[in-house]
Amino acid sequence: MYVQSFVKDNKLLESVVTINKHAKREIAIGFDGDDTGSNIKKRGAEDAQVLCVSHRMYLSICRGNHPYLIKNRQILIIDEYPELMEKVSIFEGDIGLLWEINYKYKSGVLEELATTFRQKKADLINKFTGRKKNQMIFLDFKEKEYERFGSELVRIKRNISDKGDIALIEKFLQALTNGCFFYEKSFHTFNNKNDFKLLDCNIILDANAGFDYRYQLSNKFLVRLQKKLFNYSHSQFIHYVIGTSKKDLAKHINLQEKVFELLSLEQKEKTLIITDKNNEKTISKNLSDHLSSLGFSNEEINKILNERIRIDHFGNLIGVNTYRDFSNVFVMKTPNYDYLSYALTYFYFASMEGVEVRDIEVFKHEQIEQIRKTAVAGEIYQAIKRVNRDNSRNSEIYVFSTSQDAIDIVLGQLPGIHYKQIEMEGVHKRKEPKNRSKKPNKTDIQAEELKRLLLEAISNGRSSIRKNELREKIGENDKGNFSRVLNRIQPFLIENNFDFKSNVQVIYLK
Repeated sequence: MYVQSFVKDNKLLESVVTINKHAKREIAIGFDGDDTGSNIKKRGAEDAQVLCVSHRMYLSICRGNHPYLIKNRQILIIDEYPELMEKVSIFEGDIGLLWEINYKYKSGVLEELATTFRQKKADLINKFTGRKKNQMIFLDFKEKEYERFGSELVRIKRNISDKGDIALIEKFLQALTNGCFFYEKSFHTFNNKNDFKLLDCNIILDANAGFDYRYQLSNKFLVRLQKKLFNYSHSQFIHYVIGTSKKDLAKHINLQEKVFELLSLEQKEKTLIITDKNNEKTISKNLSDHLSSLGFSNEEINKILNERIRIDHFGNLIGVNTYRDFSNVFVMKTPNYDYLSYALTYFYFASMEGVEVRDIEVFKHEQIEQIRKTAVAGEIYQAIKRVNRDNSRNSEIYVFSTSQDAIDIVLGQLPGIHYKQIEMEGVHKRKEPKNRSKKPNKTDIQAEELKRLLLEAISNGRSSIRKNELREKIGENDKGNFSRVLNRIQPFLIENNFDFKSNVQVIYLK
């Protein structure tokens, strides 16, 4: 079985064609999610000497699905690390919903469990208010009372068919089974069904394996370091020291313009600009405006953006060979994930290896910090390696970041490269409003009260509530102001699956 990241743009078919070409006969076929409904394709997959699937399909196999795909197979080859850690979170709305569905299944345990989680949340918030804000509190649920909860949840789940209710109950089962972190007023754990499904011989092909700390967290992995084939003495790594996290980018006014000034428009070498998905279109538009201000015509701008300068984003790069003949690369974003993802990755492997997990202080846990730093380095390194794939060109690599630890790791993968560090100058930040009061305004207070009332309505078994009733309870006579309060809590409404429309006077709570 050969596992690869992408199936879009016929990537899976390309692998099949390449394997068959080298074998000089038809030995490989591809199989993805669209094929699971066809008995003919299932039989073809079982009989194929080489079966090509995606990371997503492999994840499904790891959960115990499609056992026929690995039956009688001996060798597993995975291209790039397969992400099996899946976050499972229990929010306030999940607790309320568990309470609500109790009427269907006539089990006092559901209501009791909802009450227990709500009380535990209140106790933890009260305990840590004003101190240890960056603390992830670990709960192991090893007391006997939780064994009773778990057994009853398994029984209920076995006898119901509603997929939404099954998913909800599964969340609480995962928390009770694995333990969880309490962080940012919610409970977080991982899906313990996602475990590596291995064959007789198992290989991961990963250019990051030499430094990716995840490989050091489990005895499942044996890393075989490879000699570095290339010398990069003919290329330059220019590191501009400036914050490019999500928060930093929101504060910079003219960073993009300063970066555009570094582009060598008079040269013919192709350049790749890398950012995050949210900023890709903005950078494309601003670059077009920049070129226009330099006197380029619309026709010339379109040609430049199609042929010489391309913009792409993290999450869309690993395994991509589209830019192999490009010479230069600009990395304009530090590819951070939320810290909880790093902590849960550590938790996932610690549980796999039987390592005890305790409370965690954000940015202070040595192993989680190694996961974070090597993850950032891995994303930057993979982005850089999209260009000049055969190392035949004189490349200029521009990275804008303050993550020196990650930069040092990347430099270790580029022997002989000329490194230059420059303090980024001339970038202006948005000024914070003077005398900004931390006291919440009326809308903020009403928004919090509105959330409380909606959750209370769920707890009382209500399936809907009229907007007029809510407006009166929060003391708002003006319908326009009430609409503003509703808009303020839209993320909360979406997260809890509340159904409301601006022209309908009722909010449905399920």
